[in-house]
Amino acid sequence: MRDVDDTVLTTEEASQLLKVNSKTLLSMARLGALPGAKVGRSWQFLQSDLLAFVSGETAGRS
Repeated sequence: MRDVDDTVLTTEEASQLLKVNSKTLLSMARLGALPGAKVGRSWQFLQSDLLAFVSGETAGRS
């Protein structure tokens, strides 16, 4: 079970959370290095997945 709620973040919100440039964030997401999903023309990220990523935990997704 997750401790953090599954708030959906936009690219801008996710880049602010991780303190990285949005282009870097999107590049990592496209390569599959960062958990995220493309919905239409934009990307969305779960806050809990990003926090797990930075803490070194795996999100359990392929």
